[in-house]
Amino acid sequence: MSFYKKLCVSAVAVFVAIGFVTAGSLYADDASAVISSYDGKVLVKTVDSDKWVEIKRSDVKLGSGDSIKTENGTADIVYPDGSILKIKDHSVTTITDLKDESSGQVTRRIKLFVGDMWAKITPGTSTKTEFVTPSAVAAVKGTTVSLSVLADGTVQILTEEGLVLVELGAGDSRPNVSLGDGDSIQVSVDANGNVSIEGLSGDVDVVMANGTTIAINPTNAVETDATGSTIAVTKGSVVVTSSGRYSETHTFEAGMTVTIDDSGSMKAALPSQLPPVRNAAAQAAQNAQKKTGGGDANQPDPSQTNNSLNFLNKKQIQEILEDSPSNP
Repeated sequence: MSFYKKLCVSAVAVFVAIGFVTAGSLYADDASAVISSYDGKVLVKTVDSDKWVEIKRSDVKLGSGDSIKTENGTADIVYPDGSILKIKDHSVTTITDLKDESSGQVTRRIKLFVGDMWAKITPGTSTKTEFVTPSAVAAVKGTTVSLSVLADGTVQILTEEGLVLVELGAGDSRPNVSLGDGDSIQVSVDANGNVSIEGLSGDVDVVMANGTTIAINPTNAVETDATGSTIAVTKGSVVVTSSGRYSETHTFEAGMTVTIDDSGSMKAALPSQLPPVRNAAAQAAQNAQKKTGGGDANQPDPSQTNNSLNFLNKKQIQEILEDSPSNP
């Protein structure tokens, strides 16, 4: 063996010893998975290369850290335990096998950067499977699941069969949601780490880091910070249950923003354009009291009352709009 080859082998051994992923090979014997079939243009980039290579036949072996890109094509990947990935066109994904040296636990990590994927994970094996996307991480075991990642990082996850535990956003304290048969959500994360969640099918509960629960279904959507201390309803109506000494459950309408303190106490506000209408309605109520001789002229504006929860529902808002002098 030449000196150069010996040096390369030694370098790989050093990387393995300190915990880096081993180099993959298009035709490695110790493959993590195999491209069992493909159609159209499919390319592979091994972990030790920066070049994409178009495959010309099936049964291409994939090592840990290898990436697959489908242009006008599709690819089926099969793991040794029988688990199957179906990668649709215009998708980019990387497969990695991670082993915990202390416990021996093997985790199959599948990163979907963009595109669409369908997966059927074989149940009853010791290997864990994680799907990593720009906006969420989905942990599955014996599940059929579909994932879509748009160019802006928005993710759609559908559990066809089984159970998927999804962690939303990034960071150590992340919201989580369990998706059962037929449950589906859409998730995106902005530059500040705020998470947008929209229900697509099924009824699910999103659990925030502070223990707050948000009931999500196909009729509603929210935007929240990672902790769940501030929740803005962006679509429909949402039932929110706080956690803490003063745990509360309330329904909030689209346009409302609720803040939750450490004790579980909630406060909610209307959209920025509605407070003047609230004040007008409160003034109208006071004027009516004056005309009938009832009430106290010095009674504080009810819209300013310091309640733990101070908001109007959709019906009340509509009544205010209809009764407002600016809306004859």
